[in-house]
Amino acid sequence: MTIQADITRAGHTRSCAQALRIGLAPDGLGVGASVGRAGTPGVTEEEAAGPPTDDFDESCLVLRTEGLPGTPIDYGTDLAHRRMQRVTALALDELLRLLGPDGTLTVDGAYQPDHPGLRGQGRALVLRHSVLSAGELSARAFDAGFDFVKVAQTGPPAAAAAPHVEVAVAAGEQIGVRGPTEIAVNEEATIVASPHPAPAEACFAPDGGRVYLSLPGSHRITSFTVTAGTPQDFPQLSPAASVPVDPFPGPLSFSGGRLYVAHPLSEAVVVLDPATLSPTAPALAGPRPVALGTDGSRLFVAHAGDRTLRAYDPQTQAQTDSLVLPGVPVALAVSPNSPVLAVLLDGGRFCVVSRAGLQLQGSALTTAPRTDVRTAVFTPGGTKLYVACVQQDSGTGSVRVYQSGATTPSATLEGFPGNTLPLTLCAATDGRHVYVATARSGTVAGRVHVIDTTADRLLPLAFSPGGDSRALAVSPAAAPYRPCVLAAPEEAASVLLADPAPLDRSSPLPPQLISRQVLGPGGAQELSWSVTSSGHGRVEASSLVNPVSRVRGRAPGAVLVRAGYLTVGGPKPYQCEVRLNQELDDTGAELSKDRYDLVLNILNWFHPLGVEFRTERLRSHVREFAGTTAADLLPAYTFPTYHRADQSRPHFLPPDKDEQR
Repeated sequence: MTIQADITRAGHTRSCAQALRIGLAPDGLGVGASVGRAGTPGVTEEEAAGPPTDDFDESCLVLRTEGLPGTPIDYGTDLAHRRMQRVTALALDELLRLLGPDGTLTVDGAYQPDHPGLRGQGRALVLRHSVLSAGELSARAFDAGFDFVKVAQTGPPAAAAAPHVEVAVAAGEQIGVRGPTEIAVNEEATIVASPHPAPAEACFAPDGGRVYLSLPGSHRITSFTVTAGTPQDFPQLSPAASVPVDPFPGPLSFSGGRLYVAHPLSEAVVVLDPATLSPTAPALAGPRPVALGTDGSRLFVAHAGDRTLRAYDPQTQAQTDSLVLPGVPVALAVSPNSPVLAVLLDGGRFCVVSRAGLQLQGSALTTAPRTDVRTAVFTPGGTKLYVACVQQDSGTGSVRVYQSGATTPSATLEGFPGNTLPLTLCAATDGRHVYVATARSGTVAGRVHVIDTTADRLLPLAFSPGGDSRALAVSPAAAPYRPCVLAAPEEAASVLLADPAPLDRSSPLPPQLISRQVLGPGGAQELSWSVTSSGHGRVEASSLVNPVSRVRGRAPGAVLVRAGYLTVGGPKPYQCEVRLNQELDDTGAELSKDRYDLVLNILNWFHPLGVEFRTERLRSHVREFAGTTAADLLPAYTFPTYHRADQSRPHFLPPDKDEQR
């Protein structure tokens, strides 16, 4: 409600007003009662929060990551209870703030795809509290700003089922933008679209037919098919599957015909079907699994929680061996052609373990004083181990090379640009090169450097994927296409394939970028930033397509910065599409050329400035155009000459197109 006061003096009136929101009584609603945001009692969910919307996109749902033991919220074991729209998550945040630390809020329902109401779009929740009654919880939910609040009971009162609270919110923005709300002129700031994929690791299937990406930014696993016409052709990527998984998926490994995904925070390694990405076996439990590796016949898991290395049979998921490590594991390096594997440890150390029986070989080796180890890789033959190191004092990166069985490095490669840190190592299948993805180096950030393993030297030129790439992989030797290098920059929302053939020239050149596949939170989706000024304010963005971008203030004032995800191949924000309705489109209905020309005539006459119309889907239904493309057709055939846009118009004729025939 609004309280207003008017003061009149000498014929002049001045007013002041104060908005006041009145909450529910402390004991809240009774069973079966409901209330809307405006205080209207007895409303339905649709009356208070609106109907489901046509633009809902499941891939943009927020996955709540809190709810670990000791926190005041519990989502249970159903992953869907963590998934909701951004506006729902914001209201839930406010409710948690009002509830405080006493008691636990339980989410019994959130996103449910087959639900006819707002839960089918992640805009409604089912809640309980361990201390508050349902009525008391309903009062807190009303104060938190939910648009619909109801106390309901699942079964009849005689069944003694505890009542619960159902809440819902009105439709809102499905994409969020994280960043500062104010910057100065000439000041730069980072803005981030939420959700965004932030790929962390990549893994090829052994036959090269698919590649898998771990996306902790959107909490999903995404796969692409990798195909080529002949073994001499370069491969192309096509989206295959994308599924939500437990929070913060990490390392990947393909073993025994299954895809394994480590979740350090959930303390589990999940087992997924490589085609559908659905769980196919119980997860492997263990404290903080931080690294995975395979030799083709066994899966190795390093657990930071209890400092153990465990081996599993990938066919049965049965544990076969275990070893207590001399430190906290950081990463693994495994080769099927080496009798040992390497475990990187805290304190800049690593140890060597026999693959058969998991026996520690000697004591842990120290790379250098005050040095951290990041990642390591064996050459395919298993004769050399490359270890990426970072000096703590100077932040200088290096790669140390250890021959098989050696305790001291045979070479130390330090030729990286200043402040460049090795991020990921990956060995080519022919063993001639090791790729080093680096990070945090200003103008040379996001480079992939190449090591010549024959001479153990750093080649002078680097490949630039456009950002820091923790996800780096090479195609397997069994792949039925030309070798390729895959990089997925964390901030660029894309998957790149590069051809390593230029490295074999007499004067080696870096791998050549061949193809790029955009990557959104749910697969092939393209991000687009827009900037709208509401006055004299002006900013410049470093990128209009990357989910992580930087803006610089150019003129003072208010500016609206918005992000949106578009379907690849679909209309852009400045485009409109003219097509048949979905039913006719799906049935392949035919359209005559005359009717198609009529549509073009209408577009030509009413075409607004700054808008681009797309008609390719409509053109595909025209029988006269069957088997042709737009490039095959003369403009005069697809658009009659008496309606040409460049036809001069006599000044004495009125601007009527019909009179120009």
